Amino acid sequence: MLYTTDAIILHSIKYSDNSLIVTMLTRRFGRMAFIFHKGKSPKSNNRSALLQPLNLVEITAYNNPKKNIQNLKEIRIKTFYNNIYQNAEKIAIALFISEIVNKSLQQTEKDEHLFDFIENSLIFLDKTDEKIANYHLLFLMKMTKFFGFEPSANYMNYNYFDLISGEFSPQKPQHEHFLEGEAVSKFNSLIDKHFEQMTELLFTRQSRFATLENILNFYRIHIPNFPQITSLEVLKSIFD
Repeated sequence: MLYTTDAIILHSIKYSDNSLIVTMLTRRFGRMAFIFHKGKSPKSNNRSALLQPLNLVEITAYNNPKKNIQNLKEIRIKTFYNNIYQNAEKIAIALFISEIVNKSLQQTEKDEHLFDFIENSLIFLDKTDEKIANYHLLFLMKMTKFFGFEPSANYMNYNYFDLISGEFSPQKPQHEHFLEGEAVSKFNSLIDKHFEQMTELLFTRQSRFATLENILNFYRIHIPNFPQITSLEVLKSIFD
């Protein structure tokens, strides 16, 4: 079956001298892998540029449910970014987000609400002129909703946050997977916030890194076999 759909580039790896395996999040079918033929003409370099992580594209492809890798017929930019790839901080965030999304999505079912969230988040990142040091924290927190482990908003100045149940608590949990002290209030400060409020969040460099690690631990607990994030060190170095 030949179809056309919006897609977000997540990851690409070399398959042969003239082809790549490209993983995308598609609006119509969810996470899918495609074979991309680069070609040998000078125009092929322009086609390869379409595969920048998190590019918003429109594709025409074949869908064969019996295949793990689908054949890609056409690809074109849907929404052009103005400055994500001209800004070192935004590049670091884009690489981090693309890795997080790629490694978090372990199913292929479509989720148009998740697709719209990621697409709109990227458009905001591209357009904003505000400081973006807290952007990735909000992105990770917001995305928990689509993965089914959104934290409860029952803060009430409680001293503990249970990373397993996803709830704040006045009592210390009977296991080791919890936050306490300042980590709890920092974690809570991200809940129900909009990207437009990211500059209002009060984080030092140390508390930002600590909160990022706490959110990633939250992901590890709720997403089976969640791997190490290789782009994390680059992200930390940019905002150090």
